[in-house]
Amino acid sequence: MMPMAGSTQSMPLSRKNRKCAHGPDSASWSTATIDATYPCGYASAVGDREVGFVRDAGYASAVTTRHGVLRAEHAGFLQALPRISVNGRYQSVAHIRTMLSGVTTPLANAGKMLVTI
Repeated sequence: MMPMAGSTQSMPLSRKNRKCAHGPDSASWSTATIDATYPCGYASAVGDREVGFVRDAGYASAVTTRHGVLRAEHAGFLQALPRISVNGRYQSVAHIRTMLSGVTTPLANAGKMLVTI
C-alpha cells in the first residue's frame, strides 16, 4: 500500500497510534491519537475508496484537509475528520480562535456544520 502523509512525515499504513500534543502549550491541551492524515488538499482527493483503505489498514481515525471542527456527529466518520489548517494566511491567535470556535466551518463548507466525505 502507498504511505499516507503523517503530521510530520510520511508513514506506512501499518503504523498506528501516533501520539501528538495539540497546540503551542501542550500542558494546557489534551493529548490525542492521530492515526493518519490524507496528503492532498482538495476535497475530491478523499472519498469512500480512500476512507475504506484507511479503515481496512486498521487506522482508528484520520483527518482530511476539509475545514471544520469536531462535533459529536463525527463519531460515525472517524476516518474522514475535518481539521483546522494553520498556514501562512491565518496564523494569528485571533484567526485560530475564530476557526476553533466553529464559526468559520459553515462559511467554508457551503453552510454545512458537519463536514465529512
